[in-house]
Amino acid sequence: MNIDIPKLVKAAVPDSEGRNARIVSDNWNRPVHRDPNFLSKDFPRGRPKLYISAESEEFDQLTLDEWRDEDFDVEYLPMGGNAKEYRDKLRSLSKTNMGPCETFGIVAYGDAAAACLEHYHVMDNNPEFKLGLLIAYYPTAIPDPKGHFPSSISALVHLAAGEEIGVTKRSQMVGIQGKRRTTRKKVENGMGIGGMLQLAYPTYTYDAEPGFAEHDLDEYHQVSAELAWSRSLGAARKAFNNHADLELVLEQNVQGKFFTRNLNQTLSSYTTHKTPHVTHMPTLTGGVGAQELAMFYKQFFNNPPSMKLTLISRTIGTDRVVDEVHVRFKHTEEMPWILPGIPATNKRVEVLVVSIVGLRGGKLYHEHVYWDQASVLVQVGLLDPNLVPEAGRKIGVERLPVVGREAARRVLRGWDDNEGEADNELVPGWHEEAVGDEKTAKGKQNSGGTTKDQKGSQKEEDLAAKTLLQDGTHDHDSLGKKRLECLAAVRTEIDRCCVEPKRDGPTIGLLFAVILLYFDDGYMGCILKSASTSSHYNGILAILEHLGGIEAVVSTAPEPLHMLLSEFATTDLTTSMIQGKPPAFPPDVWHRLDKGPVWWGRDPLGRCSLASVFREIAKMGLYLQATTSMAEDLSIERIREFEASLRPVYAPLTVADADGRSPSEVSDCSTSATEAEAVHAFTLVRIFQHTALLYLYRAICGLPTRHPLVQQHVKSCLACIFEIPREANNLNCIVFPLFIAGAHVSSAEEQKAVLDMADVIYDDMRFASIDAVKSFFKTIWPSKSGEKTWLEIFSHLSPHVLVL
Repeated sequence: MNIDIPKLVKAAVPDSEGRNARIVSDNWNRPVHRDPNFLSKDFPRGRPKLYISAESEEFDQLTLDEWRDEDFDVEYLPMGGNAKEYRDKLRSLSKTNMGPCETFGIVAYGDAAAACLEHYHVMDNNPEFKLGLLIAYYPTAIPDPKGHFPSSISALVHLAAGEEIGVTKRSQMVGIQGKRRTTRKKVENGMGIGGMLQLAYPTYTYDAEPGFAEHDLDEYHQVSAELAWSRSLGAARKAFNNHADLELVLEQNVQGKFFTRNLNQTLSSYTTHKTPHVTHMPTLTGGVGAQELAMFYKQFFNNPPSMKLTLISRTIGTDRVVDEVHVRFKHTEEMPWILPGIPATNKRVEVLVVSIVGLRGGKLYHEHVYWDQASVLVQVGLLDPNLVPEAGRKIGVERLPVVGREAARRVLRGWDDNEGEADNELVPGWHEEAVGDEKTAKGKQNSGGTTKDQKGSQKEEDLAAKTLLQDGTHDHDSLGKKRLECLAAVRTEIDRCCVEPKRDGPTIGLLFAVILLYFDDGYMGCILKSASTSSHYNGILAILEHLGGIEAVVSTAPEPLHMLLSEFATTDLTTSMIQGKPPAFPPDVWHRLDKGPVWWGRDPLGRCSLASVFREIAKMGLYLQATTSMAEDLSIERIREFEASLRPVYAPLTVADADGRSPSEVSDCSTSATEAEAVHAFTLVRIFQHTALLYLYRAICGLPTRHPLVQQHVKSCLACIFEIPREANNLNCIVFPLFIAGAHVSSAEEQKAVLDMADVIYDDMRFASIDAVKSFFKTIWPSKSGEKTWLEIFSHLSPHVLVL
């Protein structure tokens, strides 16, 4: 049975003006000759025809010129005062003789935009599909937001947020449009920062008034106009398959600026139709206009021979190119564009630079360049992250949140110096040895017998070193001295490894790597604050992986490597808990460390171990990340699993326990050192179990501070802490639990007990950071700002002041 579909549709939907249905059966089985991709790119084409339309007889000349600069054949079409005559003009456009696959576009403003949208929303008003593009700026009315434009038309609408516009709808029945209804509605802001509205056709809102895209009106708003222009140009290029090569002119500009130092080549890449400008945002250096740019690039854009650029990524849009570039140089001459007013420091600098280049008419119109200026200043020695201004110290800031070259190196893989310029930065102790040689030479010149004055001077230096650790004040000489002393101590350990047959290559490799990590600014800053260790665990993980894994390395030298890994892994755990980040060390590292010869949180009889608690904390850190990122749902079953694994443990009952004495009294009078050590181990494990449960209930479950479960474990944790005798050798281990539990107490009696215990732990040297913890307590306890989350409580404290 043969069915004539076209006749069937025509019978149901008779020919009538304004219908929104059309028979296109003749085109179903062959290419549409109006498709711009129908012919090959080599086929000769004319410039795309573009009509600009608005109410007035004259229009913004700059806008017309901008479209012409982009290689469009532009003609202005005034709307006039008669709506019917304007519709006739629009119909006549479709009758214009055009070549094969040629279409035209309309960019309309205001009332003209509203008329065009209403007219071309009906399929019959675009015979032969000649209109391929329709862009409407702030129309006074729009068609049905749920009604799509015919597929042959690429439509784009720009609206002014907050304005009232008409929304026109037509009732339909079997494809025939009925009565026209228009209601007034306020334009709401679109989604996110892009202002996109969820209509059937692309529509964006702008925080500006109607007229924002016309340069000759008072309502002109540059930011909105530039953003709308990019979107309009993108729609036009796509509709006409008319794409421009933006990379060529950009590379010519970069070649002239950085490589050939060719001023003419550089300046010729900038547009002459508008006033070009270049701005380096961190320093506000650059120029506006051809004359200033010529002077800037000729006299002030200096770069040393060591300058090396590596393109990391490039994003090409319709009218702009965004480059992410790794820039590396040695500051051997003045560079006013990046370090204005700074003489050569002879320091090496690596920084990531983001360049956003806007183009008009195939030429550079503006260039905005961004980088981390604080990182540059750190690398040239003009900014010390540890020298916090007085205003910052008053609010508890211990270190400025800036980094050096490591930020730039983070994006590189397999970095190498292809130019052959050796800087020896990867040779352990290279720079320190140079400093040491200079001091040794000076010492030989003044060598002689040891005098009383020299002995007195040594005592003064020792006292200065102690002060250095306690209050964080220092100068470059004392800092260098401390650095060299530490380096010498580690080198002694390396020498010992070299002469003992059991301490082979992986051990030495790891120790050398630790030297490199320990003696950078981050670790020295940690030393100045009396912290236990620096948080370089990411670097240590990479080194361990390179050397064959944790087990392979630990087996070569158990004691020193277990100590190092224990320090790094516990600091990792501290950071993970108070900063809400996943741990860098995997949870199973604790199982491996627990089997090693050096571990201070284990019952000598193997009945309990702190490593099992740390393993659960690490798992909870990963679970917190999964639930926060919505990769996993918060599950009561998982909470119950954590609760079961962290159920507090107690030492087996002894006869001494049965007479009512405390665990500390038992350990004091017991004749068995092993039994006393076991009691202390069980108590320490129990302290951290309560701490871990506080982390579970507060950070993961989000329970408030005063919740009975939270307060129950706060009191239990503190009770266990107060049980530990003052002479116990694991007293330092309770700093972190005391800090966590103490942050959640509320009564004055409990607060005093916490501060008294902190004074007990303080031993005048290593734990000078206790002062920072006490200051933290005194800051948060009187807070009247209401309930705080786990992360809000610890947001202003560095994990380096806490010692596990």
